[in-house]
Amino acid sequence: MNTLPLFKKCLMGASLALFLSGAATAGELTKVDNITSYNYLTIKEGFPLAKDMAKMHDERQLNRAVELYQWALPLNTGYSMRDSHLKTANADYLDIVYIGNFADHRILVPTLNNETMYATVQFDLSDGPVVYEQPIMDRQGYLFGSIFNAWQVALTDLGVPQFAPDNGKGGKYLILPPGYKGEIPKGYHVFQSTTYVGTIGVRSVMTNGGNLKTAKARIKKMKVYPLDNPNRQQNYIDIFEEGVDSQVAKDVRAYRQMHEYVNEEPIQAQDVYMIGMLKSLGIEKGKPFPTDPLTLKLFEKAADIGWMLSKRNFMESWPQAPFKGSDWKEVGSQATWSHDYMDEGVLNLNRRAAYFTMACIPPVNVGGATYYALNTFDRDRQVMDGNHNYSINLPANVPAKSFWSFILYDAETAAMIDTPKKKYAISSLNKELQYNADGSIDIYFGPKAPKGKEANWIPTNPERDFWTGFRIYGPDNTRLGSEWTIKNPVRLD
Repeated sequence: MNTLPLFKKCLMGASLALFLSGAATAGELTKVDNITSYNYLTIKEGFPLAKDMAKMHDERQLNRAVELYQWALPLNTGYSMRDSHLKTANADYLDIVYIGNFADHRILVPTLNNETMYATVQFDLSDGPVVYEQPIMDRQGYLFGSIFNAWQVALTDLGVPQFAPDNGKGGKYLILPPGYKGEIPKGYHVFQSTTYVGTIGVRSVMTNGGNLKTAKARIKKMKVYPLDNPNRQQNYIDIFEEGVDSQVAKDVRAYRQMHEYVNEEPIQAQDVYMIGMLKSLGIEKGKPFPTDPLTLKLFEKAADIGWMLSKRNFMESWPQAPFKGSDWKEVGSQATWSHDYMDEGVLNLNRRAAYFTMACIPPVNVGGATYYALNTFDRDRQVMDGNHNYSINLPANVPAKSFWSFILYDAETAAMIDTPKKKYAISSLNKELQYNADGSIDIYFGPKAPKGKEANWIPTNPERDFWTGFRIYGPDNTRLGSEWTIKNPVRLD
């Protein structure tokens, strides 16, 4: 994996320094005098000075383009994953594309776990409804996932008892196009999408001795087909050996995706203002994408700034996890999660941007089947660094009915970190782990393994910033943060 270009590393360092120096949280300002945009502007009665006019126009266009980058991150994530998966697999819509092994650093899909197998299906409802057949939960595992529209808003969860319509028993799902008025047959779980394109994303979770073979067999029981063509040949394509780069677009491609959305999807009421902003930048329905060099340069600069702002949002825009005295943040619990990022009727802009900086295909329900927490700080509240060594203690009896996983993610790609050891995580599924006498476990991560503790160690890459993710599958939420808690990692050198 290539290291970041120098200018991007400098920008990231500046962002981290700003955060550590006491930067404001969402909705707060630091010091207005420090804001440099429009400082050239003469504030006066009447019209602006002639010398300020062109600069004001350029500043406004850049600001709009940056805000549009943030707004479109869910779309960016969905389109980037769609295009990369279909291209890598040489696949069509409705083909099942899966990662036939535990994900590694070559699978650049944000925040995959390396203890489960993943599969996606891209669909296009332009020609009519699509049927998805969800396999039944068996003794050795189940398919846990969701069906999503182009904005990565889940229409429904799949496969999980209590949280999915099939309740783990399998079933047929009918996905209807926007505005569909046709007859709806009986015997389906019916959901209507607000966009034509979308994704079915699942993971094949292993339990009770399940393995990669049984996980793959479960994926190959999935079926997807047009409602009017149930005999369509189902293709299953494994992309593990090829690898795949599904990172969000961080350049002008992000605006090309917005152009595709405007031209191929029904515009939703809540987005009409942003569509107006796009039009002011030359992106509008029925017209080709802008080609003039100045506009393209504007989009490139706005994407650079927008992506850095997204990473800042990622560092701060989360609810506090229930682990007292720590900097652990929860991606979402049953109490705080909102799959469409609406909070009392208002869109939580920063949290939505934060989520799609580091993840994709979020379910309707979080905290019931899975619990996710993340951290970027050590015990001294310093951002963790791939040049240093750390440890963290997980007390005995982690509240996981299925299993837990502690994993390191690359700060730029949100995927596994490329290291010579090709080891990315520690989980309760690892048979060689060394536990303490009291049942707790010490996990180590850094460039050097502690002597005799190699089984409990995750390597870092000194060239890459990273963050820690902690997953619990089948969480016992009554014990989280009360009977059981964790602290920040401790730096050892």
